[in-house]
Amino acid sequence: MDQSTIALLSAGVMIVVFLGAWFLKVPHIISLTLAAIGGALVAGNGIPLRHLVEGSFMFFDLVLIILTAMMFLGVLRETGALSRMILDIIRRFHRQPFILLSVLTLVVMLPGALTGSGTAAVLAVGSLVGAVLIGLGIPAVNTVAIIALAGVIGSFAPPVNIPAMAMANGINMPYSGMFFALALISIPLGLICSIVLGGRYLKRNDQIQTLIEEMEETTKAKAIGPLATYLPLVFVLGTMILTRIFPGSLPNPGIPMIFILGLVLALILSPRLKILPLVTGSIREAMPVVGILIGVGAFVQVMTLTGVRGLFVITAVTLPEIGLYVFILLGFVLAGALLGSYGSGTVFGIPVTLALLDRDPVLAIIGLSLMAAFSSLTPPTAIVGQAAVMSVGYKGSYGAVLKKMWLPWLIASLIGLAIVVFADRLDWLVRY
Repeated sequence: MDQSTIALLSAGVMIVVFLGAWFLKVPHIISLTLAAIGGALVAGNGIPLRHLVEGSFMFFDLVLIILTAMMFLGVLRETGALSRMILDIIRRFHRQPFILLSVLTLVVMLPGALTGSGTAAVLAVGSLVGAVLIGLGIPAVNTVAIIALAGVIGSFAPPVNIPAMAMANGINMPYSGMFFALALISIPLGLICSIVLGGRYLKRNDQIQTLIEEMEETTKAKAIGPLATYLPLVFVLGTMILTRIFPGSLPNPGIPMIFILGLVLALILSPRLKILPLVTGSIREAMPVVGILIGVGAFVQVMTLTGVRGLFVITAVTLPEIGLYVFILLGFVLAGALLGSYGSGTVFGIPVTLALLDRDPVLAIIGLSLMAAFSSLTPPTAIVGQAAVMSVGYKGSYGAVLKKMWLPWLIASLIGLAIVVFADRLDWLVRY
């Protein structure tokens, strides 16, 4: 058999093994590793232990970012800083529903921007924000859609965009120059989605005052001052932004170290916290995402070994231009159905990025990462979407939520595709 046939057979076996393991509800890290081994065996490479181990460390820098970000977020949650922040926002804007909706959307986006995980964002603040939105008169199904979309767009927002980091890593490009563009796209997109889905239902509601009183009772047990609430978050965001604006003047300790320093600052301001249970709990919460990245790393490494990745790139390059764009649009949706945004951003996104090296790679990766982020809404996995359903306590079907989200999802995907198509003309967005 020629190399192309072997690569096709290897790709088919990898897909079948992964689907079979997924159907049996085997964890993603094991499913991806088994699929990688199956593909290597068919290609005549035996069990490539060196490649499996090497591949599992492919995204080690991203794993460090996720773990440290989740620990930082866990401390903010445990101190009551997140609850206090939301309570302060409600007190300030409860008589201005449109502003309150916009600010709460940014609150849901923030944990996703810090951790790169839309699921973490939804689980961290989704229930609190959901109760406020329902209190404002927004139907439960729209509330779920707003929170899910804010979580997804937050995972796309800077400073931590995991699919973009993975794609940049996959083509040996530094993750830089994206902060301004990611912020410029994500913030308006998140606000517009929320206002379109919830704006017409907004009204002043007596339930908000009741909710404020309930939240005040809850936060009394963890009474912390404004300094402990806001200073760690301001320090982390401020350090990330300033080190990008003044790269030659301020040393950049790296994103994981910035999160660690923010965590230490939060602990100093709230010294009664028990750090060990917090750290272990945060690591346990991050393990599903970390496991996907470890498994995907091994999977991608074996794809390269067996020629599957090269075949994939050649197929993408040889498609007519319009065919390539349709291939990109549909590919992320289908890949996200099983692999989520992280898997689709690496297994699908890296080969596509290689096929798009004829244009500005920074902008191309930004556009692709937007489509990858939204792929986490694709059923049956729909990680972020299902997390939003659970956090709000919505009893209806996920299909009803999808009906609310399909238009914003389509528009966001078309925006991402437009960024890819016109990447060279949008190079003015590449800053910091």
